[in-house]
Formats: sequence, structure tokens, C-alpha cells
Amino acid sequence: MKNEILELEKQYWAAMAAHDFKTVTNLTHFPCILTAKNGVREVDEKAFQEGFEQAKEMEMKIVGIKDEKVQMLSDDYGIIGYTVEIEHVVKAETTRSKAACSSAWIKEDGEWKCALHSETEINQ
Repeated sequence: MKNEILELEKQYWAAMAAHDFKTVTNLTHFPCILTAKNGVREVDEKAFQEGFEQAKEMEMKIVGIKDEKVQMLSDDYGIIGYTVEIEHVVKAETTRSKAACSSAWIKEDGEWKCALHSETEINQ
């Protein structure tokens, strides 16, 4: 099951990079909780879609995910922490960033959903 949680996280990032809203929403528990440098937010599906659409002009490439730590707390609940390196392209300008991330995954009606995601930018 630990590998399953890691693969779900990779699917989520790949769907974000591909602007695949359907896959991202299928993998998200709503409302979800997001934490990042701008604070803590509880996001419903409508607000999530609005933010997703605002980012469609940005290209994103996942350079790598490493240092993964996964704990299965039950058959229906797992947590993961890792670092991710991302390349962003906005208006032909490319930047790279690194973040320490964590997610909480729950199984609802036989399907895994991300209920919480946290990102902390790592100084490079």
C-alpha cells in the first residue's frame, strides 16, 4: 500500500502538469485543506476549479520527487512526505523551485482521495 500512495501522489502531480482537471478532481476529497506560504485554506470544488483555471497559462514540469516517506495508518488512511522539484514556465520565463510536501490520503467508497496537501518552499 505504501507504493500505492506514492503512485497516487505522482499521478496527482502529472495531472496538475497536464492541466487535467478531471483527474485532479477525481483524486481530491472536497473540501480539501491546503497549506502553503500564503497560509491555510479550506477549498471546495468550485474554488479549486477557479484556481486551477487561473494557472492554465503556466507550464509546469515535475523535475523529480525524492526523499519519500510513507506511513499507512490504516487500510484506508495514509500519509506521505517528500521533496519535489518543479520547473515553471510563465510568459517564456523559466524558474525552478523545490518544496517539502506532505499529503493525507483517505479511501472513500473504494477510491483514494487527497484530503490535505501542504507545501513549504525550500531555499536553494
